[in-house]
Amino acid sequence: MKNDILYKECKYFRTVISKIPRSKFSENIQLGISKFPDGCCSDVSDLLATYLIKKNIMPCYYISGESGGRNKEILTHAWLSYNSIIIDITADQFNRKGYNLPNVYVGKQTKFHNTFNLVTKREAGIYHWKNIDSIIFNNLNKAYLTIMNEINHNI
Repeated sequence: MKNDILYKECKYFRTVISKIPRSKFSENIQLGISKFPDGCCSDVSDLLATYLIKKNIMPCYYISGESGGRNKEILTHAWLSYNSIIIDITADQFNRKGYNLPNVYVGKQTKFHNTFNLVTKREAGIYHWKNIDSIIFNNLNKAYLTIMNEINHNI
């Protein structure tokens, strides 16, 4: 899989999410209570992973870290990885803290991502939650269907 194809898919997915009103998402997930991309990295990472898997682009890992940033000022952040490639469509939420991060990043490990202490590495996607927490799974699945409905209307 070439990074440019992956980048285009991630950029498109982010663009679609950014156009959907928050009211279309449950208040039980980050997209329903936060102003995207702020505070949405965890849910959005699982949603993006599901999209990439269903498009047969690639499976990936969900990565979360804590105590990141130059001065460990960022409490938590989440992104995807595949082999040595980082996929992050919410890093720009930290630009107000003096960072200059792109809204979509697909590439090698960065200094920014390396600042975090690894907390979680697991298979990514909303189906991870199916047998762990049915409420989270159902809310993420509804969000995924909302996003896919928007994507299908744009085709």
